[in-house]
Amino acid sequence: MIVILSVTMEESPGLARNLAELRQTFRSGKTRGLEWRKAQLRAILKLLDENEDSIFDALQQDLGKHPVESYRDEVGFFLF
Repeated sequence: MIVILSVTMEESPGLARNLAELRQTFRSGKTRGLEWRKAQLRAILKLLDENEDSIFDALQQDLGKHPVESYRDEVGFFLF
């Protein structure tokens, strides 16, 4: 199931403020270094590996997904 949420900037002033801040940071060139980014990706992979069974259980309970389907759709694509 795909859910699309449409919110205008007028409906969410916090969204406009966050977007402006992100754009300013991007334009400043102040971004995180390569090693920080690699460490974040490694942390995501570790989190998935350590919590795979819990993720599968939650997807089974909440959405009725079979573990193979959960791996294919929710976890496996991160590992390739």
